[in-house]
Order: sequence, then C-alpha cells, then structure tokens
Amino acid sequence: MIYLITTIPLVLYAFFFYKFIRKYEFYHYGVTAIIALAFGLVEGHNFFNEGFLGVTFFIIVMFTGVLTKSILKQRLNQVRAQYAIIGFIFISGHAIPYLSYLLDEGLVFAHSTIIIGIICYVIFVPLFITSFMIIRKRMTFRQWKSVHQFAYASYILIFVHLLLINNSRQLFYIVLLSIYVVLKTISLIEKYYIKRQIKQKLMKL
Repeated sequence: MIYLITTIPLVLYAFFFYKFIRKYEFYHYGVTAIIALAFGLVEGHNFFNEGFLGVTFFIIVMFTGVLTKSILKQRLNQVRAQYAIIGFIFISGHAIPYLSYLLDEGLVFAHSTIIIGIICYVIFVPLFITSFMIIRKRMTFRQWKSVHQFAYASYILIFVHLLLINNSRQLFYIVLLSIYVVLKTISLIEKYYIKRQIKQKLMKL
C-alpha cells in the first residue's frame, strides 16, 4: 500500500508536469538532497531514511522502460533520467549510514541484506553520474549504453535486498518483479521481431 500511495502521485506529477521537471531539474535535485539529508540524520526509522521513496522512483524508472507505446510512456520517458537521479539521492539518505556502518564494522559482521544493498548502491553510482546530460554528452551512445546495462543488475539486487528483509511486503515484491520480468521479456521479443523484419526488408532491396 505504501508504494501505491507514493507511486500514483509521482506518475501523475511526471505526466502533467514533465516540462516543469525538465526545466527546473536542478531545483528538484536540491530540494531532494535537503530532504534526504535532513531525514537521513534523524535517529530512528522514518519514511525517507528507510528508502521507500527512493525505491518508488526506481520502480517508475524500471517500468517506464517496459511499458507499451503510449502517451504515458512518452511523458515518463521525458523525465526518466531526472527521476533516476532523484531516486538515487533519496536512496543515498538510506544507504550512506549503512555504508558508514559497513566501513566501521567490516564485511564479516554485516548482515547479507546490508551487503547486497551496498553493492546495489555502488552499482548505481556510475549510473547516477552518467544520467546528467552534461556527462552523457561527453560519451558516445555505445559507451553510455554499456554503462547503463548494469541497471538491470541493480534492479535485481534491489529486489533481492527487499526480499531478504522479513516484512509483510515480500509477496508484493515477488509479484512486482514477476510482472517486470514478463513485460521485459515481451519487450525484448518485440524488439527482436522488429529488427528481423527490418533486416529482411533490407535484404530484399
């Protein structure tokens, strides 16, 4: 339920205000950083430092890539990079305290959930950096694409991390991951047949 409460408003915000988000993206990053820092330093668990909001942004980014062609997909694609950056900033408020703990205590004493979460966070770092247009412009499309192939590994690790946490949302995570895998498989099959048709047409020329 908590993800529905956060996902629906964020999808609607992107759908209706995608131009505003793109135009004032750095204001969004600044506000996000202030919130993540403020609540990340608060002792005890809260909505922000437990990573719920960061995961919500990543879920939207994930599913945008496998949606069928529609106006919703077009609008979400417009802010996919911005949402990925915002998601990373929110996740940082959750991950950095655990990273600090890991550095102090060492891998031997860390729970597998923490280790997997930190690995996932480390993978996200180059994805975060190359999501900024100023960095992306300095890379070829092939270079950028090769870096962002690691996003799929990070998606899987996010769900492994979430599933290892013993709570009532485990079934929800399993269903969500299953839906994503099915949609991604369908997307890959469609791309394969489109490429095949193009290749056949070119051979006939």
